[in-house]
Amino acid sequence: MPAGGLLGLFLFHLLHGALSAENVVERAYQIYQKLGAEADEELRGVIYIRPNEEGVLQATFTPDEGATLDVNNFDSMVESKDLYTIIARESGMKSAVSTSVPGCSVRRSNLREEINLYIGPTGNLLSVAYRPNISPLAPKTCATLKPLAQKPDAIFGRGEEDGVASRMPFKTTVSYESNKPMMAIPTVLPHQRPPPGLKWFRRNSNNTPDPNIGGQTTHKDGGVPYPDEEQPSRWKSSFFYRYWYIVLPMALMGLFGGVDEEELKKHQQSQAAGGGAGAAATASTSHRQGRRRGKRD
Repeated sequence: MPAGGLLGLFLFHLLHGALSAENVVERAYQIYQKLGAEADEELRGVIYIRPNEEGVLQATFTPDEGATLDVNNFDSMVESKDLYTIIARESGMKSAVSTSVPGCSVRRSNLREEINLYIGPTGNLLSVAYRPNISPLAPKTCATLKPLAQKPDAIFGRGEEDGVASRMPFKTTVSYESNKPMMAIPTVLPHQRPPPGLKWFRRNSNNTPDPNIGGQTTHKDGGVPYPDEEQPSRWKSSFFYRYWYIVLPMALMGLFGGVDEEELKKHQQSQAAGGGAGAAATASTSHRQGRRRGKRD
């Protein structure tokens, strides 16, 4: 390759790497909330996705300094069994994604939450997931829980009364998920020897393979392709090998199903003797009955 071509290729990769690094240096996604279906959107903070000290991308949440949770509106949302909505919007974009959960679930979790962003391959926001971290020991309903207007210690007694945490007493955990390349599956499976004791389909002129397939050898008579090192078998099947399922039952019937001739003659003689005795007894019985009828007459 000429020197000018190498220089151009180097500049292309350098510029492409700089643009890619610029794209992944930082992405910001604004998080909004709605205390009820009819309430207005309120900015809560921003989720940043950027590399840490080790160069691994991670998500961090930065609360907005001017954000304040209206405890009265929050209590009204819980009392009316309305929905708490989280809205995520990429900075500089008009489109947004949102999800909603029951307001009572947020109260039962004592404002402990998890926000998960789903990011596309180009960094575009695809979806958002919101899950309140409800303790197994938490009440099943919000009837026995104190409203936020009374400043319950479980929420406002965490030692973070100063700054934004006192105005937005959420314990937020954020994460993100992006596309993951899957394992490449070849369109043509590799050709290999069959397992021990098995063979491929018999080769004949009716299933001649595609001659355009490379790296394989075709039998001289046509048939399924096989690896180059495999030699075609010269063994020919015999009559008993092909029709064993017919020969074997007949042989078993001949061995175990026959009857001895002497035993058969004895059986016939015993039947004949029994038949003669029965006929004589029948004749004598009928003669006696006739004599009795004659005396009565």
